[in-house]
Amino acid sequence: MRQLCLRMAHQIVGISSEALESLIGNRQRDPKRHMVVHYAVDTARFSQAQLDVTAFREALGINRAAKILLFVGRIVEYKNPCFVVEILKHLVEMHSNVVAVFAGIGMGFITCINNAPGRSCRGRCLLMDMLRAPPQRGLSTPVEAPAFGSLS
Repeated sequence: MRQLCLRMAHQIVGISSEALESLIGNRQRDPKRHMVVHYAVDTARFSQAQLDVTAFREALGINRAAKILLFVGRIVEYKNPCFVVEILKHLVEMHSNVVAVFAGIGMGFITCINNAPGRSCRGRCLLMDMLRAPPQRGLSTPVEAPAFGSLS
């Protein structure tokens, strides 16, 4: 069944050359059909993007002088996103203009925000959920509507 699926697939993607090789075997790679996408993230679509840091920060409501603590990936417990909030707590004590941006998907964001040490960290966390728009500020409870406030 596996071989039938591989033969009928329009595209076969591996997360490494070795993973792709384990799927296609000794067959010669067809660049139109076989590709490697490291860590399952196709970064090619971002390579030609226009970079305007000021506009990006403004769109997210982040002060242009703010330090950003960035978490990218699935926001799940075993990737420890709550550690980012713990670090944020200590950074806020040293530098008042700091925020945490979580770029990914998963319910771990709500858990981390609900367990955040003090409200000062909650207002400094921003979720860029890849399945929803617009970005959300820290939530007080899982059922609360997004609260768009100042990060400073």
